[in-house]
Amino acid sequence: MKKTKKRSKSVLTFLFVFLLSSFAISSPIFGENSCREVFTQSDGNSLCNLLVSEVKKGEDVSEIIGRVKSFVFDKVHMGQKRVLHNPDKCHKIQGVKIDLFCEDANRVKVDEDLTFGKATSSTISVKSCQHNEKENGKEIFAQVSVLIYWAPSENDPIILSADKKQLSPDETSEVQIKLKCGDCYLSGKKIALHSSASGEIFPQEVVTDKNGIATAVFKLKEPKSTEVTASYHGSESTLVFHPARLLWNLEVTVNHKGKTCAKRYLGCTFKQRQPIYYSQFTYQAKFENIPLNNYVAWASNYPIIHSPMKMIPIGKPIGAKSRVHAKTKSFDFDHPCENWRWKERSFSGAAKGIVSFGLPLGKIKKPASFIISFIMGGVLETDKKKIIYTMDPPGPYIRQKNLSDYFGQFTMPVYIPFKKIKSLQPFLINYTFSMGDCQKKTPGTATNVVGTWNFTFKFYPVRLRKT
Repeated sequence: MKKTKKRSKSVLTFLFVFLLSSFAISSPIFGENSCREVFTQSDGNSLCNLLVSEVKKGEDVSEIIGRVKSFVFDKVHMGQKRVLHNPDKCHKIQGVKIDLFCEDANRVKVDEDLTFGKATSSTISVKSCQHNEKENGKEIFAQVSVLIYWAPSENDPIILSADKKQLSPDETSEVQIKLKCGDCYLSGKKIALHSSASGEIFPQEVVTDKNGIATAVFKLKEPKSTEVTASYHGSESTLVFHPARLLWNLEVTVNHKGKTCAKRYLGCTFKQRQPIYYSQFTYQAKFENIPLNNYVAWASNYPIIHSPMKMIPIGKPIGAKSRVHAKTKSFDFDHPCENWRWKERSFSGAAKGIVSFGLPLGKIKKPASFIISFIMGGVLETDKKKIIYTMDPPGPYIRQKNLSDYFGQFTMPVYIPFKKIKSLQPFLINYTFSMGDCQKKTPGTATNVVGTWNFTFKFYPVRLRKT
């Protein structure tokens, strides 16, 4: 085949491109991560084969150019990012140039220089190939060069992640920092870390490994939403940690012993005031999922109040199933006064309870604790009769009537300090009160009530993790 001027020119171009690819071209960094060349030598060889195949089919030049463009831009995209050697920085594609040449013994079939985007840059990657074959006495020659022009680019946004983003105070979480440029990771880069005041991050400067990853440890100091910021060459990303959603359980135990005293009762007169009724019981209830920390957050911003009320409620009353074990002893009034006898009764069964929390009112400067309003009582089925009982002082009072449930309510000076709730640690509050004297008459009544009540309130936090 007679070498044409075009072919001579093409060979010179190929030699120039070859030398350029050998000495003046930055290649992508390859490693264990997903960084790879956007257009490989294998792709270049395939493009040569495609050009020869299309020419042999006798396809029109415009059709050939269309297929070549589709092949190249299926792999190469404007703005695509890679990390290139010399310098070891992030770059993006700003232009592509495709040189096509193909001829047979008779004439030049294709001779096209295709330029896309901005094909001017000192950072270029090149893939070139030549194809020369003889088939059935016919010789065909093809040459393809693909030049990719790179421009310096910002890295991708810093990727921040954590194994836990909901924390309790003093709890830690590992933070992972990734620095990428397209499909490539940036290694050996220093990233500055900073935490807002309610948390701390250590160390405050990290260096990415060969996969562009660095790690640090975050610690939440206060139950507040806290930001951690990562910075690299003017680029910043933020990760927000939130206090773990903590609810509280409350276990209540009440032990009581009491009596009712009188000197005259139901037409009977005694020499002195004496007990006519004894009672004792143990009451237990468990209240679940109380948002005490939310109450604290709300109450801490509550304005100064002057009010004669005992308390202002916060949140909704919370109910619970409970158990009661009780004994009573009373005079059996079915007998004459001189022959009174004691009648004893004991019962055990399900009960009910309701607890409410509120702010103690009056002349207060700033709320620092809650006060409890506690209700308990219920209905028992005993001897095929509905017995309503209530544990208000000095109870339990038992009434053999078909009445609706009766509850006794206490708004007690039991204070729950905010600081105990903020500590997120279990705590106990005990409260005891006594009332009455058997020998002292209560004004306005024929009887007087005597009794001792012991309350134990056990609070403990329960974390609800995200589902």
